[in-house]
Amino acid sequence: MLKFGNLVENVTIDYETGPETLPDVIKKGVVLKKGTIEFSGTMKEPGFYRVAVWVTVDGRRYEECNSCF
Repeated sequence: MLKFGNLVENVTIDYETGPETLPDVIKKGVVLKKGTIEFSGTMKEPGFYRVAVWVTVDGRRYEECNSCF
C-alpha cells in the first residue's frame, strides 16, 4: 500500500484470490504491518487467476484488481 509513493504501515485490507469466477480465498481485516503482502496460487485448469484488494484510507475506499494467466 503506497500513499504519495511511500509504504503505509499498519493499514488494514480485505482481499479475494482465486479463479476469476469463483474466488477460493477471501480474507477481511488483514493488517499489513510493513505495508506489503505477497500472493501466490496455482490453477489445475487454464484460465485467469484473480487478485482483488480493497483498502479504506482517510474514509475513502480503494480497490485494485489484477488477473494473471
